[in-house]
Amino acid sequence: MKYLTKKLISTLLFITILMLPISVFSVGEKPMFKDIEGDEIYAISVSALAKLNILKGYPDTTFGAENDITRAEVVAVNLRFLGKEKSAQKAKGETVYDDVNAGHWASGYINLATELKIIEGDGLGHFFPENNVNYEEAVKMLVVAAGYGDEGIEAGGYPDGYIKFAFSKKILDGVTAKKGEIINRGTIAQLTYQTIISQLNIIESSLDEGEYASSQKTTLTCLSKNAKIYYTLDGTMPTEKSAAYKNAITIKETSTLKAIAILKGIIKGNKVLSKTYSIKTTTLADKNTPLGGAFTNQGSSAGRSGNAGGSNGGGGGNQPPGGNGGENVPPLVSVTGVSISPEYAEITIGETTYLNAAVFPSNASNKNVIWSSDYKEIAIVNDAGAVTGISEGIAIITVTTQDGNYNAKCEITVIPNEADVSVIFGHSPTGDRTLTVTVDGQSVSGTLDIEGFTMKVTDGRAAAPGAATEVAPGKSYTLITGNNIYTGIIIQD
Repeated sequence: MKYLTKKLISTLLFITILMLPISVFSVGEKPMFKDIEGDEIYAISVSALAKLNILKGYPDTTFGAENDITRAEVVAVNLRFLGKEKSAQKAKGETVYDDVNAGHWASGYINLATELKIIEGDGLGHFFPENNVNYEEAVKMLVVAAGYGDEGIEAGGYPDGYIKFAFSKKILDGVTAKKGEIINRGTIAQLTYQTIISQLNIIESSLDEGEYASSQKTTLTCLSKNAKIYYTLDGTMPTEKSAAYKNAITIKETSTLKAIAILKGIIKGNKVLSKTYSIKTTTLADKNTPLGGAFTNQGSSAGRSGNAGGSNGGGGGNQPPGGNGGENVPPLVSVTGVSISPEYAEITIGETTYLNAAVFPSNASNKNVIWSSDYKEIAIVNDAGAVTGISEGIAIITVTTQDGNYNAKCEITVIPNEADVSVIFGHSPTGDRTLTVTVDGQSVSGTLDIEGFTMKVTDGRAAAPGAATEVAPGKSYTLITGNNIYTGIIIQD
């Protein structure tokens, strides 16, 4: 009986995994962690999040799904799935909580999460970063991080309203934990993965379904800002091989638009946006235009050249059919879109990179474009698409067509110039472990993170007690000084 029960549970788990939206295991692919066989209820979630660097394993290649996870660690998971890892690193420093000092490894995550209202603390100045997270705390953080904060409040607020809303979005599917229970890393992986799925499922079109008398444009948006949208206009199911959404789509004829969202090629939503548009355009035939167009100013399409008729066709405006023919003026070809490449680029301060714009169709009559930057103090762009970094940060460069105002965007990240940074290990006369920190030969002040151990640097010097073995040659460091961030390896004096 025990054997049958175990076999039944394994079968049910396998069926449940098959029902999940997308598998990140390829045929013959081995699980990423040696303590995960691949048939666990959380296996797909763990693998996907690990590939996205949202929730990582341990150095010994185990994941530790049954291990507890702290409140600070869950905050970090939230910021990573929002794509705000760099912003969190820059936010390191003093916090509003008495129990989270500036040197805490998660101070940046906690500061940013507080600003985004993902966390609030206990109202008395405490966050309890090292406490193990419980079910309702984790659900509330994920619901707010995903952009559903108002809906959670409307459903009843903390904790039941957030749990109720999460249930309605299928974020809790397959999760066995209950309110008040401490949850483990495997459960956090499930909840986070399914929260991302819920975001990917929300794709919206700016154009309502219906019948229109002329061509229309529609824009697509997804709640997951880091996802890519793929679409078709012929009613077929979109895949990653379908057209990638970049700018407004022109609906020229009766079409069924279908779209899906995929996060970095790894996690795919399980709902498809579907909109049907009927375009009923009026043609010359509908207007019952007389042959040859003798009573119009333009005449028929065969003889529409200036004021004279074509050599073989109907007459031009006010001209009899079969006239001598006028000058052959080519028809205007309207712009239908524009693309930009690359869509993402990283440059240093003072560096220049060149963006390319392609106007569609290739035979468009007016291919002129206008370049612009949303943050000129970070990056500027000239009329040829040359982008120059001004200061550290992120700027969006937009190219817009003169004909039709179609646009495409490129995200430019400007980073500090490479510098000659040295962090040299030594000992003080009292036996303390010391570090001498310079950038381009100049002593600096700031914060030094050595694989999770944080030190304050003042005028190029940092010191730790002799027992602080975290400070040693060969250790990797992250140095934050002013607006600049440097990484490297500590060297021996």
